[in-house]
Amino acid sequence: MKEAEKKIRKPVQNRSIEKKDRIIRVAYELLNEEGYNAVSIRKIAKAAGVSIGTIYSYFQDKRDIYIATAALYGNQMYADFSSVIKKRKFSTENIEDIVYTIIIKFKEIIQSHYNFHLDSVVLSLTDEKIREALNEQEHKIANSISALFVQLLGDKIEVQDEKISTFIVHKAMEEIVQHILFYKVNLPEDLVFRELALMISRYIAKKPSE
Repeated sequence: MKEAEKKIRKPVQNRSIEKKDRIIRVAYELLNEEGYNAVSIRKIAKAAGVSIGTIYSYFQDKRDIYIATAALYGNQMYADFSSVIKKRKFSTENIEDIVYTIIIKFKEIIQSHYNFHLDSVVLSLTDEKIREALNEQEHKIANSISALFVQLLGDKIEVQDEKISTFIVHKAMEEIVQHILFYKVNLPEDLVFRELALMISRYIAKKPSE
């Protein structure tokens, strides 16, 4: 394994960087359209217009490619959330309304990347290396989004431990939205999201001084 790792190239020249980025983008599109099990290294190479040898010069295996595409997905997710939060397109400055808007955005992101997101859930349960990579990416994204949220509503929210609260809020949103979408729960979706927004807003809202 160590010997294989030594052969992996880290692109330096613009042409090589662009080639690796193209492979990642093409791989992501295939994985999102067809699913992890249906996509092979050969199929990625053909779609990206490169040789299989070129793929292996940048990545050790399909798992390595998946981790790279997951980072691309994570960056896009952060950009989408950032856009929503920074634009402040809310009818009021009510915390519950803002949390609800973020939940709906999260749902839309998962729906538009359905196969990829579903694979990430399955693979994180079955592959330790992928799980570690996804956990690291999730932690980074959640903290970045939390920082934007605090910047927007810093004077209206209050938590005892920011890291723990970020984890709780992120996982509450993630688990409930995923459950609704993946398991097709027979519940009124919007009402579930409204109740979730209410629960989270009450958890993080600054308590009135006595």
